[in-house]
Amino acid sequence: MTKHFSCLLLLTFLLFSCSSGKKDQSKVVDEKIMTKPIPAISIQPLQFDFKAVEYVGKGILLSDTIRPLNSNMTQIKIVPELNGRSVIIQSISDQKFYASSRSDFCELYPYVKVTLDSASFWVFGSNVYEFNESNEHRMFSYDNNFYNLYISENFGMGEVDNGELTGCIKSKPLVIKTNYNDGYRTIKLGNVKYPRSRFPFATLNSFRELDNIEVDSAGVTLSIMRQFMEDEASFEVSLTNLSDYFILGEVQNINERMIEY
Repeated sequence: MTKHFSCLLLLTFLLFSCSSGKKDQSKVVDEKIMTKPIPAISIQPLQFDFKAVEYVGKGILLSDTIRPLNSNMTQIKIVPELNGRSVIIQSISDQKFYASSRSDFCELYPYVKVTLDSASFWVFGSNVYEFNESNEHRMFSYDNNFYNLYISENFGMGEVDNGELTGCIKSKPLVIKTNYNDGYRTIKLGNVKYPRSRFPFATLNSFRELDNIEVDSAGVTLSIMRQFMEDEASFEVSLTNLSDYFILGEVQNINERMIEY
């Protein structure tokens, strides 16, 4: 099996997932946001107006560069560390904006208004990953605690938008809910790194890729099977530090083979 294929498979595990466009869960509310020139992610200032659209959901913030904004879209200070924190989603902008001046169509995102504890603020949509507890999930128990495993996704362009194929891809990080402190966790990979990767979290396209969850005295291991074109790979992700905001995942036992039809 070639080195090129190995990189593609693991990169798919880390970064890629295809998804359909989001269901229309929204209705326009009577709130208009007049923004000042501010940067989204790049240093280039942007000028825009948008209306807030009611959107009810749960999410988790994942980024080292989250910029919380008030209703005037002016950056504010939030004392707690935002990366890895679970939030309530209140509304989204009715328009999408580029992540930077050099972004392409797949880098369009809305702004998302969230609540963390008693603070409400706006963040760029690439930093918010939504998950629905009524959707398909998996459950396991470890060390006298129960864990529910969900697949999340952000507000970026998916494989389909308004019935049209986009050619875009987006990551779907795994979110683990614990039965203590209403905590939500993500799995941060500790031993697989790519220089250009800004998203080193464990992902699943769907639960069909999750073959098994093994729990023993050593910890919890997720067995995953991925297919890419005519090749497939199986590997395991060993979980530790289950009480932290970021559960540490170590990728191991990688096996690859070509599919024969």
